[in-house]
Amino acid sequence: CLPHLSEMGFWRASLDYFENGQLRSSVNFEHGKQSGPFKLFSDDGQLLEEGMLKNGLRHGPFTVYFPQTGKPARQGTYKMNEYDGELTTWRPDGMKVVQTYKNGVANGWQKNYNSQGALMGEIMMKNGRATGEFRAYGKLFKYPLRTAERNKNVRSAFSNIDNGACFSLKIAEYYYYNMNSWWWL
Repeated sequence: CLPHLSEMGFWRASLDYFENGQLRSSVNFEHGKQSGPFKLFSDDGQLLEEGMLKNGLRHGPFTVYFPQTGKPARQGTYKMNEYDGELTTWRPDGMKVVQTYKNGVANGWQKNYNSQGALMGEIMMKNGRATGEFRAYGKLFKYPLRTAERNKNVRSAFSNIDNGACFSLKIAEYYYYNMNSWWWL
């Protein structure tokens, strides 16, 4: 890794390479600290991630890419190394989850979309935890998270929804099932 020096003696940019000669990373420096745009690559040259740094911390917009397709896998904004604002996560088949963060903590409705972009359901998050409130196709369901019957109740409530959609709870972890594919949220 041989960085370029600016006229004032500060690192301006650093390029790091794999043994095969492919670019591994491109990182900018300001006054000796990583600042500005950065890019990370796989050993075959595929862009894996790009974003912004401030004083060595992730700060600003970023995108993480699927190495197989180059399509976005996660996109959002960091504020001093914490998610801040809207974070969108995609599966390879196009299904996505959109969640709002403040200081790295999920709050508000976590929205789940199918691969055609239709809203399938929502889960209310508060202080990084699910509240037990769910919406599916415009219906609102409330289930206490502390009861042993929660999995049975949620499955039965969502079993009558069209398209084989089924929501289930498992100790504050949520997964989405649509036809033959599992999705951990």
